[in-house]
Amino acid sequence: MNILLLNAGNTYNYGSMMMAENLIHYMHQEAPEDQFWIHGEEQHVQRLREATGLDSLKAVNFSELIWCKKIRIADILHRAGIPVLSPLAERMDRIYFLGGDDFTEIYGSKQLVWCLKMIDMLKRKNRNYMALVGQTIGPFSAGIEPQAISIFKKMDLISLREQESFDYLKGKGLQRIEMTSDLALLPLCREPQMQKIPSDRKTQVLFCPSQIMHHYAKIDDVTKFRDLNEKIARKVLEDPELRIVILPHVFDDRTHGDVEAADDLYKRLADQKDRVELIKDPVLPYQVREMICCSRFIVAERMHPAISGLECETPSLVFSYGRKYEGIFEKMYGLGQTVIDMRNYDDYDIIWQDVQTAMDYIAQNLETLSNRIAARNQISQAEVRQHIHQLVTQSR
Repeated sequence: MNILLLNAGNTYNYGSMMMAENLIHYMHQEAPEDQFWIHGEEQHVQRLREATGLDSLKAVNFSELIWCKKIRIADILHRAGIPVLSPLAERMDRIYFLGGDDFTEIYGSKQLVWCLKMIDMLKRKNRNYMALVGQTIGPFSAGIEPQAISIFKKMDLISLREQESFDYLKGKGLQRIEMTSDLALLPLCREPQMQKIPSDRKTQVLFCPSQIMHHYAKIDDVTKFRDLNEKIARKVLEDPELRIVILPHVFDDRTHGDVEAADDLYKRLADQKDRVELIKDPVLPYQVREMICCSRFIVAERMHPAISGLECETPSLVFSYGRKYEGIFEKMYGLGQTVIDMRNYDDYDIIWQDVQTAMDYIAQNLETLSNRIAARNQISQAEVRQHIHQLVTQSR
């Protein structure tokens, strides 16, 4: 079978890459004869080849999936009821749109509308299987909701990573929906089998700063947020046994990634340069997990370094801005005391107080938290494996 993966083409967002490589890797184990096509540029597909060990992965641009080659023209023709798919797109037996926040308005409506148009163009009634995998969805404004719900009802399956999205779609009459855990919770293909190190013997902290997290506080102040990052780092370095590794977990995306935020933090800690390392170049997700396995805890201002922390049984100080965090870290794993929800704050002094409380809690409960994570992983990882098995078998 020919499989097309959408929303898998930016491997410089390591969270997106982990979900793509795990879906490819574990589906290939069950159906090694399947051929994967990745909507994305060759450089990113090459990184997925390196991560999965599958040289057969093929890159495809959206213009290759429509016969008229122009997206705007295709949109007009599609709305007029004229088929727009190219012969290559007609060959795709299954299409998976991988999860994230793309079917929400959290980043505005432009990206959402484009994603809705794309899946609507590619879905052929009763002729291909299309699933939206591991999503956070809605709620939508009145101007977008009717179109979105109409398109979602055409999908063969929508899997959701938190209860609120499930309840929202169920309330709108959708039936082919189900809950699942994040694909990135599974071990990666090239992830090393490392002997577990007792938490108190680990000598580093992985710090993944965010370029966008400050926007979600009630007062948007990038300078104060970066001051907060420096305070967090210096609190870590109060322990003479610890060093900090700074990693932009989103190396590049539509907002240019977290490189600038990482560089800013590194420069602020110039007086501690012997104890601070900045990861300047892109890495593969399994290399990030190597760093996590050697870390006492993570400062995670993006969600997926903390997801990798769960898989590695390593606690995180988690900065949150949406219900996807609540669903996983608070409700599923019971880690609410380690989460800082930026939406609740309008005063950085109070944020700093709560951050210190959370850091002290993590430091005092490292083994307890690690054991809690490990116990829940057995359930979550089994759910993900079953979901991937379902994707392989239901769509044949």
